[in-house]
Amino acid sequence: MRLPQGVFEPYTQIPTNVLFFDRTKPTDVIWFHEVPLPEGRKKYTKTQPMQFEEFADALKWFHANRRKENEHAWRVDFKNNLIAAVANAKPHWDAAAAAQAKTADCERKAREASQQISAARRNGASNGKLTQMQARQTELADDARRHQATAKSEQDTGDAIYWPMFNLDIKNPHSADALEHLPPEELAEAIAAKAQRIGEIMQEVKEILATEPASDPAQEAIA
Repeated sequence: MRLPQGVFEPYTQIPTNVLFFDRTKPTDVIWFHEVPLPEGRKKYTKTQPMQFEEFADALKWFHANRRKENEHAWRVDFKNNLIAAVANAKPHWDAAAAAQAKTADCERKAREASQQISAARRNGASNGKLTQMQARQTELADDARRHQATAKSEQDTGDAIYWPMFNLDIKNPHSADALEHLPPEELAEAIAAKAQRIGEIMQEVKEILATEPASDPAQEAIA
């Protein structure tokens, strides 16, 4: 139940919501009811507070045997929306898990390559051989960073699809203000696109930083 602005003046000016929970079963449908301001009023004040009689329509609607949508009441099919969100998010979560596994594999191989380079250096391997081994290590490290960026991007995309389903700030679809706000699906897509672009930019930065490898004092000593 959404209460008008100023209900708790002068303590706070923010709008107030009252939540009702049914703990006897899982949530399938969420009903919203907006209590409007009386005609001619812009908000409540300390000297002109909200009166109990103004809940009459809301109480009548709340206790109705069969609730119906109207200009102040609307419903959200939470169960089916959540099922759809999970179905749409899961491919991205699966892709994130796969990319994370590839990251771990590349990191493991990069560590092994580093150990092999150290052993080859101790055994007096040629500069050409060491250069070749170091190139392979760098390639594995780059692959690990690329897979990590993919994992983060896919995870963020999946999360941006899934978590908005739990946002209760759903505007009244019967009001003019609702036209000014994106629906949750479009908002999730916008967030996912931004997250993916951020991941791409971070990967580009990492690739630029990796173009100038740090000098190896031991290799310079061999040279």
